[in-house]
Amino acid sequence: MREYPAFIIDRSKRSEASKYKYDYVVCTDKEVGFIAKVYKLPKSTWSDFDKMIDAMPKDVADIKYCTHLSHDSALVLEVVKYLYEPLYNKSRLKPLLKKAIKAYIFGEADFIHGDGSEMDLQINAVQDVLDIAFSQEPHLVEMNGREATDLFFTTLQEAICSLKLLKLLKPTTDSK
Repeated sequence: MREYPAFIIDRSKRSEASKYKYDYVVCTDKEVGFIAKVYKLPKSTWSDFDKMIDAMPKDVADIKYCTHLSHDSALVLEVVKYLYEPLYNKSRLKPLLKKAIKAYIFGEADFIHGDGSEMDLQINAVQDVLDIAFSQEPHLVEMNGREATDLFFTTLQEAICSLKLLKLLKPTTDSK
């Protein structure tokens, strides 16, 4: 019996001290273990990503990438290292990649739900910040420049979308 988790999720990108710009998922499987980085693609880049995947041989793409689509973005899990090479049992990778991305998503939900606070309150709080920021847009542009202001707005909008997705994936303790 295994005495450690099947997937280890590293969310250190959230730390200012982190030198990594991605989260990572490590699959500890003894035959086809892997390290994968996790990133989010906005809807506007999906076609470019699809073209890149289509240009790869299908057997390579199937064991290197796994995606989870939402209404405005895609969560991508990309294998960056296989722990045991050569891979003798490639057919086990695709199901493990799917399990890994689910572990990441539901782990994200647990991370955000934390003590069980209501998701709606979190969504509304970020929306309030965004509304206030929009009302102060000329001042933000003057202080920070157009590019930084647009990035701020986009980041807040993506945070709201992520919270809404997480709300759909896992009910909060308040909804019992």
